[in-house]
Amino acid sequence: MKRTLGEILLPKEDLRLRYRILGDGKQGYGLEVTLTQNGKKIVERCGRLTGSLTEIRRFGRAAAAGTVLPGFLKELAEEWEF
Repeated sequence: MKRTLGEILLPKEDLRLRYRILGDGKQGYGLEVTLTQNGKKIVERCGRLTGSLTEIRRFGRAAAAGTVLPGFLKELAEEWEF
């Protein structure tokens, strides 16, 4: 299951960042960040980080607020000690 948590649009650069929550309460929750620019997509996923929906929402909002790009999501997850 995927739920969109946030989206950042920069029309002049034809760039979109989308942050999504992955998973469920049984399997655990993770986060996905997708960068779309000029029709090309780059995706990074960190699955099963936590069993708490509240915690993954906090993490996802922090990632979106810091404009975390694919390639840096795993590093941020390590800093959050997941």
